[in-house]
Amino acid sequence: TASGNQVRLEAGSESTLRAHASSGAVFDDQDMFLSLTNTTSNGFRQHSDQGSVKLNSNYGIKVRDDLETRFYLSGNIIEQDLPGTLSREDALNNPGKANPAQVKGDQKRDIRSLRLSNKTAYTLSNTQTVEGGVFLNRKDLFHPIFAVVDQESTDYGGFGTLKGSYTLGDYANRYRAGFTAQAGTVDARLYTNVRGSRGTLIGDADQQAQTHNAFAENHFYVVPTVALVTGSQLTWAQ
Repeated sequence: TASGNQVRLEAGSESTLRAHASSGAVFDDQDMFLSLTNTTSNGFRQHSDQGSVKLNSNYGIKVRDDLETRFYLSGNIIEQDLPGTLSREDALNNPGKANPAQVKGDQKRDIRSLRLSNKTAYTLSNTQTVEGGVFLNRKDLFHPIFAVVDQESTDYGGFGTLKGSYTLGDYANRYRAGFTAQAGTVDARLYTNVRGSRGTLIGDADQQAQTHNAFAENHFYVVPTVALVTGSQLTWAQ
């Protein structure tokens, strides 16, 4: 449904520039969409420069009338200088100032991330559909603050859903059931902050987490505009 090719340029104060380009197309039983945005700004405060490049794209295939699949790819490069908090006096009288400690430690927040996912839908009948998907997300965080937070994380998971409808006598009934499962690991390191660079290693942890959900819900329409909804969910996390 994208409206063809688009290019947009924006400019503002504090050397703010944004360039955006996107394109979408449909061909045979396939379609695609791609957008890329680049933003830079000096900010109105000292030590508040920022820049980002963001990619969003997806590619869909209609394998046959009852089966469709779509792939998603997104990525981010984000760099942000942090000006920090100010005293009330400075905030009122010198709001463009940065906290001296933030400048000395060159405090900032830089992120590199990439996400790949897929969603597939299969139509069992006119009233019943199965959907499933998986995702993988990779992120690097470089975050000099009071210390240098340096993390590499990987998250992954999947989901499955069955939904449909039928009639019980003169009453309409809709249902939905499924599961979600996700897990992740973080290589979390902490260094002393030497003017925004890694100093001595003071922390090194391997972090792991996972969460799994199973759920079911039912909508029984007592009358066409009023439904009795029942549901349950089981969650396990570690």
